Amino acid sequence: MRRTLTRAALARLPAATAVAATVLAATVLAATAATALASVPVAAADSPHGLSKCPPNSLCGWSGPRFEGSLTTFRAGGGCQKAPFPLQSIANSHPGGIGIDVILSAYAGPDCTGAYLGTAYRGDYLPFLPQPALSVHSAW
Repeated sequence: MRRTLTRAALARLPAATAVAATVLAATVLAATAATALASVPVAAADSPHGLSKCPPNSLCGWSGPRFEGSLTTFRAGGGCQKAPFPLQSIANSHPGGIGIDVILSAYAGPDCTGAYLGTAYRGDYLPFLPQPALSVHSAW
């Protein structure tokens, strides 16, 4: 039989214990929600169609906005990398969660110079870059 703390049971506890139990319950609920959200893949059903073409555990870039046009991938942890064509959208299909972060940052100029255009973290994507990216920086 599973027992839970009811409001009546919390009322009988000393104030500090009741507050601690309430905070603990809220923390567990938040952690459960965060875990559920972290397990949603980057190419989920509600994501743009072209995004599903990015292979799992990859860093991807497209020649068009909203993941359209030519697709290329970049080496994770590869540092500064030249884009084979100007990029207008990027995605990171490495799953979210605990571990070493994998990021892909886009730059307007060659050799990771010029304007910083944005970063795709684990499970993140940018359907529109403010201007075409000529290079990206990938880090662990």
